[in-house]
Amino acid sequence: MAISNNRFKEMRKAKGQTQREIAAIIGMTPEGYSYYENGKRGASIETIMTLAKFYGVTTDYLLRKSDTPNNDEIKWIEENSIHMSNLRAIPVLGSVKAGFGLVATEENEGYEYTNADPENCFFLRVTGDSMEPTIPDGALALVNKALTIESGDIVVAIINGEEGSIKRIIYQKHAIALESFNPTYRTRVFIGSERTNVHIVGKVVETQVKKSW
Repeated sequence: MAISNNRFKEMRKAKGQTQREIAAIIGMTPEGYSYYENGKRGASIETIMTLAKFYGVTTDYLLRKSDTPNNDEIKWIEENSIHMSNLRAIPVLGSVKAGFGLVATEENEGYEYTNADPENCFFLRVTGDSMEPTIPDGALALVNKALTIESGDIVVAIINGEEGSIKRIIYQKHAIALESFNPTYRTRVFIGSERTNVHIVGKVVETQVKKSW
């Protein structure tokens, strides 16, 4: 189920505009624009910048990352538009546990924007403290499912088909070890045929700390 994390609808109504009128401003169909309001699709950074300028607010305010509609950011956006145009909407697909014995969820919680490949990357929200202090509870982990996994990488692993975990993976001769950064958590080792119970979803290539959700 998609969750809308933006103020597109409330800003449009406050401005007294219809979806058709806003769609015309950003150059798309009303049906396509409606996906942005209901969270079914992430808007491009160009669209967000256009709407932010139209409403006279910051992009962070429009995306509910801030409650302060400070216009100072708009000038910064204009001066840095080349860099910002490289950003892509990456879906936030629920959560993954920084711990064992807990199940990962995969509901779409919205979008974040970064210079990543939207075809192969997604964000997961981390819950638990087993990877602290490096990856704290509540952080976002950017996962790339197309990269080659090497020993020592931080990965998202699905264990026994349902148990999701973010860990550092260590490949041994006849075993796979999943390690935590928090020393109070034990390393979990899968030996021989048990290795087939571990499915690596992808490599964690970036983490972002979020204050609230």
